Amino acid sequence: MLTKPAAVGNDMQRIVSGILAPLLLFTVLYELLRYFLNGSISGYTKGLAPYWILWFLLSLIFWRIGAPLLLALRWPLLVSLGMALCALTSAQTGY
Repeated sequence: MLTKPAAVGNDMQRIVSGILAPLLLFTVLYELLRYFLNGSISGYTKGLAPYWILWFLLSLIFWRIGAPLLLALRWPLLVSLGMALCALTSAQTGY
């Protein structure tokens, strides 16, 4: 309901500049702060996971890219539920 049904023009460039750039910037800032305070890099960066509250920006990137692709399918709700069930049963899905 809150995204465009199809990618138009410079949407990918806007996603990168508007969402990915802040995600990378704040990840670097968090890691630098942690490194100066503790002398180590967090497990988030080692595991390629977003740091703390930055998970929202990563999920927003996937949503903005994936929603137009999902809406192009014949039964988007059924496909979404199938993907959710696969994620639910995956051992990689954690806290």
